[in-house]
Amino acid sequence: MPRPHHDNTRKRKTCPRSEDTETEIHCVKEKRYKSSEHEKPSKNCYTIECCDEKLIKSQQNLQSLIDCKRQLEDELDKSLDDIKCINSRIGDLECRLEKLMAAQAAQECQNRMKNEICMIKEERKKTEQDLQHYRRKLREKLERLKRCAGKDDNECN
Repeated sequence: MPRPHHDNTRKRKTCPRSEDTETEIHCVKEKRYKSSEHEKPSKNCYTIECCDEKLIKSQQNLQSLIDCKRQLEDELDKSLDDIKCINSRIGDLECRLEKLMAAQAAQECQNRMKNEICMIKEERKKTEQDLQHYRRKLREKLERLKRCAGKDDNECN
């Protein structure tokens, strides 16, 4: 079949038929005929052998395309498997991230609680110091009251 961009219709002549053998005669471009078995058949060959060769080449090309298609399908299947694996890994990583974020939130909460505990301990320490101070004052007052029991207020002050 001629290529679409070539116009071979004006140059082509029909192949003359030979009585003795068809394999010797081949049509060739530019209005010439060749009758040698040593030369390759041209694009415009219409003998049975030439058509058989073209058919065999077409079948080989078709088989090559089928093999290529299978290979591409295999690669596509492998790529789809890889995508599934990647999606699974992404899911695992998202799960780990959620756990890490929860752990981070728990750590932050724990740190806040530690800070609050430290503040409470400081308040308790200050309160204990205040209590000791008040106890000392109360003891002093109690001792003064014991000393001053039954005495005049002027003497105790």
